[in-house]
Amino acid sequence: MLKRLVAENLIGRIFRVEFGFSGYSKQGTWWRSDTKISGGNVYGWGAHFTDWILGILLGRIDSVTGYTVKNPAWKDYTNEDHSEVH
Repeated sequence: MLKRLVAENLIGRIFRVEFGFSGYSKQGTWWRSDTKISGGNVYGWGAHFTDWILGILLGRIDSVTGYTVKNPAWKDYTNEDHSEVH
C-alpha cells in the first residue's frame, strides 16, 4: 500500500522515512548481541531496513548518515543500545 501511495504521488514528496524496532528489556545472549558476530545494529538490522526503504522509494536518495550509542553500564553484550540512520 505504501509503495502504491508513493508511486501514484498521493502523499507528496518524501523527505524523511523512519523505520524502527524497540524493546525495553535487557538484550538477550543471542548472536545479535555480539558485535563481533553480528557486525553491530546498523550492519545487522540496517540491511533489512535499507531493503524495505529501497522497495518503497522510487527516486534517488540524496544522503545517508547515522550514529550508534552503547550504554557502558551494561556489560553483558557488545552491540549498541540505540542506532539511527538518516
